[in-house]
Amino acid sequence: MFITYLRRELRRRMRQAIFIALGLALGIGLVITVTAASTGVKNSQAGVLHSLYGVGTDLTITQAPPQGSAGQKTAFGFQQEIKQVKRGQIAAGTKININDLANGRYAPLSAGALAAVARQHDVTAAVGGLTLTDVTVTGTVPALTAGGSNNSLKSDFTTGSFSVAGVDPARASLGPLSAAKLASGRGLSAADANSDHAVVDSSYATQNKLTVGSTIDVGGTNFTIVGTITAPQGGNPWDVYIPLAKAQSIGKNGSSSLTGQVNTIYVSAASAADIPLVQQEISSARPSATVTDQNDLAIEGTGSLSSASSLANNLGKWLSVAVLVAAFGLASLLTMAAVTRRVRGWRAARLRPAAALARVE
Repeated sequence: MFITYLRRELRRRMRQAIFIALGLALGIGLVITVTAASTGVKNSQAGVLHSLYGVGTDLTITQAPPQGSAGQKTAFGFQQEIKQVKRGQIAAGTKININDLANGRYAPLSAGALAAVARQHDVTAAVGGLTLTDVTVTGTVPALTAGGSNNSLKSDFTTGSFSVAGVDPARASLGPLSAAKLASGRGLSAADANSDHAVVDSSYATQNKLTVGSTIDVGGTNFTIVGTITAPQGGNPWDVYIPLAKAQSIGKNGSSSLTGQVNTIYVSAASAADIPLVQQEISSARPSATVTDQNDLAIEGTGSLSSASSLANNLGKWLSVAVLVAAFGLASLLTMAAVTRRVRGWRAARLRPAAALARVE
């Protein structure tokens, strides 16, 4: 009965039914289009941001060093040399050649911190790394003059630096090397865990005329370059990659050793939906740590990357709501107009028999 009535009503008001259906279809289609575009922007943004810290890395954990700590001072050894020169412990004409692998950006994290992160629910993998800077100072101690300052003494020396990443060769699929592509030679493997082998960024290698088989001095140790890599477009590669164990043994945090320590933890979550929960769990377990995901990187980004993030998170959502409301509003107006015409027709039909009866009388 209902289907028969519905079919008759649609036949009698075919044009109006078509308009209502088209309005709803247009609104729903626009919502689907906007939602798909917003999802596409988010996926593209995720692809670009993942290249900044490695494919497969969902979260990175770091901790800022205490203000004024020794770890914030680069070339700590050179500071000590200057003090010895001032005290007359190092004679004029003495050659200075310092090469320190220094930790100055992040505070060291213990193996216990890495284990605690790995135990968190929905964390599928966690690996530690070291982000360090190789600082070199070379020169000859000049003859000191009365009233000479530290700055004038430093001007007699040549300084240089490059970035170094200590990576776990056995777990290269997570961390800074996971997004890199091999350009020449080979990458680091589990067999290189305690070796003096290094992988160099291809741009840095070209700039410094380094090739596979060349040696590079890192922290006073000569490493043999076994391969060169290229980072994805938009990535921010380190200059040199060495095994984590070697970086821990020769790296320094001020005057302290970094043996058994890391300063960056790379985390992979069980699924993309679990990332916010994992981030909250880690932040609760280590309140002083900084837990970064791709959305945090987007907020810190500028230019087109920041605009894409804003479009994906705000414009798409509100535009979908506005289009859906407009579509249902249009359908409601058309339906109300149809009901109004039917009421008028019903009233006219009731009045016609009464008017006919009056004329007969």
